[in-house]
Amino acid sequence: WSGLDNKLLTDDTIDKVHRDCARDLSAILGHENILVSVRSHNVKRNFYCFFKDWDKCEYCEGHLQDDPNFKNCYNETASFDKLMGEPVDYTQREIAKYVANGSVLKMFYPVRSDIVTAMDEALLLMSEYSNATDPVDLPRKGDVRHFWNHWHTHNYSNLRGRVSDAMLHLNATNTNLVAQDGLAGDFARVGRNFAHAKYAHALLSYKIIVVTQRDYWEGHYRLMEAMVSGAMVMTDPMVYLPAGFKDGVNLVVYTSIRDLKDKIIYYCSADNAEERLAIAHAGRELVMSRHRSWQYMEDYVLNDGRELATVNQERRFNIIQ
Repeated sequence: WSGLDNKLLTDDTIDKVHRDCARDLSAILGHENILVSVRSHNVKRNFYCFFKDWDKCEYCEGHLQDDPNFKNCYNETASFDKLMGEPVDYTQREIAKYVANGSVLKMFYPVRSDIVTAMDEALLLMSEYSNATDPVDLPRKGDVRHFWNHWHTHNYSNLRGRVSDAMLHLNATNTNLVAQDGLAGDFARVGRNFAHAKYAHALLSYKIIVVTQRDYWEGHYRLMEAMVSGAMVMTDPMVYLPAGFKDGVNLVVYTSIRDLKDKIIYYCSADNAEERLAIAHAGRELVMSRHRSWQYMEDYVLNDGRELATVNQERRFNIIQ
């Protein structure tokens, strides 16, 4: 219980619990005083078939018959559009009856403070060969990196594996381009729960960071971590981009494997360095000014949740961006 405007804060990750909790609290406090925000933004996203179910997927060109390792089993020019899924319409779900204005709000993964601290420490160590105080201005030896091992395609990570394959292909076919895949720091829960110096240093070492979501759902900390680094960030499409994010302004969205490769080559060109740096500056400024974890909490604790649900259309599920 926050003690501010009679707000009650709860945390859970299961849709049924969201509904039941909102129902029970609305009976006590009134639905106009209930604010629910969730990270589950879309349904039917499915990039699993991008790699496995080749006989049912438009992406496959039949290479599976000749390639038991599945390495060529996709069409890299096909758009991701049909695999992205669609927005969850919470206004048509039972939970809408128990919340203010019938609006369930979007919650995104914020910028973690420990990542910012690790980045600042890494930047200080890098001052030995650079006077840059802004990460965007660092001289970066690497061109592009995707923090995922190309062979790691389980745990709902088929698309990530294909993107890492694209990094390796770019590196092999473009002599003037330094593209790399692979994790930095620890793997899985250890890597996700702590900010690692090796990871922070790697984020500051590449001009472009490519991030990819899991096969079945949207959202991850990697997007915000990359944005903080001062690199230009490229992401696969999202049904809902976080508030303020605009393709070509503060990040770059790739819509197919071919589109990814073409845009990497474009932005790594010396002729387009100024455009790349402008996007990187705008991206870091956005996340550091609007997407810190404490700023997200201020939305709920210090603001009137009823007003937030009514006015802030970027956060409402019944407003399609």
